[in-house]
Amino acid sequence: MNIIKLHEKLLQQLDDAISEFDEKKTCIGKIIKESCVDMKIHYPKYVNYFDIAKDKLSQCKESKVEFKGDVGRVLFDGRL
Repeated sequence: MNIIKLHEKLLQQLDDAISEFDEKKTCIGKIIKESCVDMKIHYPKYVNYFDIAKDKLSQCKESKVEFKGDVGRVLFDGRL
């Protein structure tokens, strides 16, 4: 499971709980607590990879003028 799937699953569980809300039976905290198990597994990978990807992106921007232009167009125009 990846970060997106993890959050999609959490969102679906919360949507289901809210749509079938029962003051005595529904426990939002339990849903969040159960999702923490997967978050502890996947978030460290995401955070560690983010730093590596950010550094690599900076290296490419510094060494390749065309790449820097492409990144700028994507960030500011949303296109290549």
